[in-house]
Amino acid sequence: MRAEKIGIRFVLYSFCVDYFVNLKGMCSDNKKAGWQLICHSAQIMLMMNPA
Repeated sequence: MRAEKIGIRFVLYSFCVDYFVNLKGMCSDNKKAGWQLICHSAQIMLMMNPA
């Protein structure tokens, strides 16, 4: 698979995780912030290091 496809899938997945966590409210605010931090930092790394 090409890096662009992997990046797009990862971004979509992280958006889905954010949406699911926010929609269901299953996690505490700290866990929500942790998920979003992980997703956004990984997105930044993908953007800065295009394979």
